[in-house]
Amino acid sequence: MAGVAPQRGGSNASTIGMVVSIVVAAIMAGLSIWQFTNQESLRTAADQATAAKAKLAKGNDESVARQLVPDAGASGKSVIGELNRALQMASGRLSGNQNDPPAVALSKLDAALKKIVDAGKIDSPDKVSPALGAVGVIENLHELYAGEKDARQKAEAAQEKALADLKGALDRNEAIDKELRDQLAAINAKVEDLQNAKSEYEKTKSSEVEKLAAQIGEKRDELDAMRRDTASMRRKLIEELSHREALLDEQKAALASLRGPGAEGAQELAVARNPVGSILRALPGDSLVHIDLGRRDRVVLGLTFAVYSGVARVPSDGRGKGLIEVVSVGERTSECRVISVPSPDDPILEGDKVGNIVLSRDRSKKQRFVVIGRFDTDFDGTPDLRGADAVKALIRRFGGEIVDRVDASTDYVVLGTEPSPPEDTLSPGAAADDAGSAKTDESAATEISDDNSAESDDVSSDESADAGESSDESADSDDSGGDDVTGSEESSGDEAAEDKPTPTPAAPAVPTIVKSPEVDVTKDVRTRKAMSERELYDEAVRRAEKLSIPRLPLERFLNFVGLERGPIAVRQFEQ
Repeated sequence: MAGVAPQRGGSNASTIGMVVSIVVAAIMAGLSIWQFTNQESLRTAADQATAAKAKLAKGNDESVARQLVPDAGASGKSVIGELNRALQMASGRLSGNQNDPPAVALSKLDAALKKIVDAGKIDSPDKVSPALGAVGVIENLHELYAGEKDARQKAEAAQEKALADLKGALDRNEAIDKELRDQLAAINAKVEDLQNAKSEYEKTKSSEVEKLAAQIGEKRDELDAMRRDTASMRRKLIEELSHREALLDEQKAALASLRGPGAEGAQELAVARNPVGSILRALPGDSLVHIDLGRRDRVVLGLTFAVYSGVARVPSDGRGKGLIEVVSVGERTSECRVISVPSPDDPILEGDKVGNIVLSRDRSKKQRFVVIGRFDTDFDGTPDLRGADAVKALIRRFGGEIVDRVDASTDYVVLGTEPSPPEDTLSPGAAADDAGSAKTDESAATEISDDNSAESDDVSSDESADAGESSDESADSDDSGGDDVTGSEESSGDEAAEDKPTPTPAAPAVPTIVKSPEVDVTKDVRTRKAMSERELYDEAVRRAEKLSIPRLPLERFLNFVGLERGPIAVRQFEQ
């Protein structure tokens, strides 16, 4: 029994050891399982941490962040925490709110800078460019502000100085004003004294002034009565003169019929002294009159007329008592403006005559003019280079026709001053003539020679009759009974004498006829073309004399076309 007991104790120990081994193995297995499971969790956590870190920083972002926040890692400070604090501080400095994200803070900064630029107060927008950074922009703004402040301080100083100067000027002005007021008071006192003296003088002289006024009134009444008497006498004298001129015209017509053909033609200005129209309406003091000539009579705008008395003959020099210019043309009448006002004693009246030798009496024919010589159209005493052209242009504008040579169809010759002595060179005007005109001149010269012989015979045979007629005119003038009438009759006699042909000189015993040199028809065409300007002038005058064509100097021509020397004629020549 004793031997069995020890065997039972050894079995228990083995069993316990086995149990312990199993327990230890189980524990080890559990630990292994737990360790394996925990390792997987750690690996998963590590992967997650690596992914999270990749989201926060990549590559060298961490090293750059540590450079930006060098204090990170010390005293438990993390890099991200330091970066967050730095960003909050930067946002607070930029926008004033630390909670603003960096993008919002930057957008606010850009908006503020844009607002500054848009305001236009900055001379150079580059000074507030975002590229300069907030510090650079602030420094530039501070510089601008400092400059503006200095300028304002200087302006304020200048303003204070100007105000001080203005105050000084006001003080001086006040002193001057006070001095002027004192002087004005003294002047007013003197004026008052003078007015008092004037009143006293007027009181003492009032009676004398009244006497003088009464005397002046009496003299004015006497003068008015004298004017009325003079006007009445003048009308009577004009009527008497008109009657005597009519008698003279009848006697001249009778004498012309006794002389035969040629005597009336010798009165060169007979046609020129025949008015072409008359005044239809004229109001005293009105500058517009109406005439009985219109478009059918070849009247054009700007045409001028000389106005002559309706009861007196046209003077031999063609000068009218007034001048008028056409401003409106109708079919049968025209409205004219008075450009030269007549004397108050002889105003323009209804029934007065108007004349212009350029206006033809025959509506189907134009007046033909020859313009020869040199003309002073601006009346400065020196012939003008284009003076003849200006006269020709005036005649054409008034409706006349310009011809180059004098022949039987020429109506008037307008004479300028004589050209310089002939030269050996050919004249441009003569060189323009052709052989046909030379033949015409030869035939015309032959006719002129024959007419001149007959005309000279008539003049010689009728000299005594002309002398008797002049004696009759002088006797009629003496019968008028007044100096004015005598002067008018003598003037009329002179005009009639100008119209008659000038008698050729004759010896007391045997009358002889002195003929003017005839045109040399033997000259060939080349020789005639070589005539100088002076020779052309002399030839034109000689042919006009033979054909009894009126020869009008410039001033006389102007009178007969309703113009006069001076600005009126110059204005017409310049058109």
